[in-house]
Amino acid sequence: MSQVPVTPTVFHLGEYVRADQAMVNVSALAMRYGLSVFEGVRGYKQQDGRVLPFMLDAHLLRLQRSLKLMCLPDPGVSQIPDIIQQLLVRNALTEDVYVRPSVHAVNAGDLHVVPVCGMTVNIGAMGRKKWFNSAKGMRATVSSIRKLSHDAFPSSAKCVAAYANTFIASTLAKASGFDVPLLLNQSGYLTEAPTAALFVVKGGRLYTPLQSDGVLPSVTAHVIAQLAKGLGLDVQQRHLRAEDLVNASEAFLCGTGLEIAAIESLEQHRIGDFAHRPVTAQLSEAYYTLVRGETTYQGAPYDI
Repeated sequence: MSQVPVTPTVFHLGEYVRADQAMVNVSALAMRYGLSVFEGVRGYKQQDGRVLPFMLDAHLLRLQRSLKLMCLPDPGVSQIPDIIQQLLVRNALTEDVYVRPSVHAVNAGDLHVVPVCGMTVNIGAMGRKKWFNSAKGMRATVSSIRKLSHDAFPSSAKCVAAYANTFIASTLAKASGFDVPLLLNQSGYLTEAPTAALFVVKGGRLYTPLQSDGVLPSVTAHVIAQLAKGLGLDVQQRHLRAEDLVNASEAFLCGTGLEIAAIESLEQHRIGDFAHRPVTAQLSEAYYTLVRGETTYQGAPYDI
């Protein structure tokens, strides 16, 4: 078996360097104003032994969209597939991985400076999250911290600056004994968790919040919706309130890092019969076989 390097190699500003040598100027616009966008991509070991990034084209499309929304130039996002393959080899990675490509304004200055962007891609091993197909679900709470309004900050941009909002919500939720917060928008509708999209099963249908309610256009949520349709389930986007979750038969979160995690309760309210979650179980199985290459994606292409 190949020996994994103690200090991993990353791609940083045009070079392959040790992770501890990947530096950014402390006065860079990314450091001063959070002008940095990123993606999280899972790579899964296939039956033939290869590790392949899942839905990479969709993630790169969203990354390019984030750059456009944040008024940042593209430093070469099209190179990322080749960079990932190089990093898999250089780091001797042969199991499931998590890849984080990021683009940041690396030049120093103030808000009047035209940004010059550089790119970093780092990679590391990542196995199953504890919630995946777990007998125990997540305990959720509705956060007092509201999601940033998309007319104040573009909700479709995966920008590091926006995560300060959800970091506060997550910290407060965990301090109160919950696993995850759910954020409302300024109109009181449910949007998402800090790093995951929300689905609710009610009356035999699968519901997820409207993108216009301020949710990030999730790649994983798109895949889940397409898998659900392929299984004959009716999937609808609509306004959702906390009571829709309380009255649901099932609810779950999904995201690249999280994969699929069932929600067991919303504050003091248990959601449905947690031991009986046929839709969540069916979608988890379909998703798992898809990412492993045992089935082929047949859904509609991801679009923003």
